[in-house]
Amino acid sequence: NRFSFTLTSAEAIAYNAFSGEGVVYDSANEFGPTPMAWTISFSGNSNTTGSNNSFSFALLPVPEPGEYAILSAGIAVVLLTHKRRRKQVSVPVRVS
Repeated sequence: NRFSFTLTSAEAIAYNAFSGEGVVYDSANEFGPTPMAWTISFSGNSNTTGSNNSFSFALLPVPEPGEYAILSAGIAVVLLTHKRRRKQVSVPVRVS
């Protein structure tokens, strides 16, 4: 299974690091196009006998609008449940 990445934005965040956004595509079509944020950084040193370099690459998923809707609905249920429980506070009854 291979993935491809289409860049939609990129910017330098340091002399050796870049970040941006794009979309990841799955060649097997098991997943739909997924928006992602990415960062890549380079490190290393050079000397007269050669160079030693490395890089790291990270993809971070960007939440879909539906995820925000589910989160908002869950918070609303918790708040409404809490509000209903506060209204049902029992009042002590005096027995003579």
